[in-house]
Amino acid sequence: MTRFLKIPWLKPCFLRTPLDDKIINDGRGYWQNDRNLEAFSFWVIAFVGLGMLVGPIWILAFIVDPLKRLGVITGFIALFFILVAVATTAKVSEALASAAAYSAVLMVFMQIGTIRAH
Repeated sequence: MTRFLKIPWLKPCFLRTPLDDKIINDGRGYWQNDRNLEAFSFWVIAFVGLGMLVGPIWILAFIVDPLKRLGVITGFIALFFILVAVATTAKVSEALASAAAYSAVLMVFMQIGTIRAH
């Protein structure tokens, strides 16, 4: 989250003043506001997570070609794995297990589309 502290227009949202009066505020150090950072990360995770669940459903509803549907599912699975591996403390095996569960759900939606087409 320290990258957000360096963006000039976002900086005031995530900073706080030091609690100890003996600390010299020379502008080189950053004291982050943990409450604001947690709220921001909550909303980002909620928005991205909801998009990862609802997005493929809506996209797959408008694609008939099975190869294109498989490509969409593959893209979302890869994105999901990367997000879990980078944004969490999960081990690689745990990230793969969660991606496998996510892929099983998406494959159900692919099957639903093929049943409807016949």
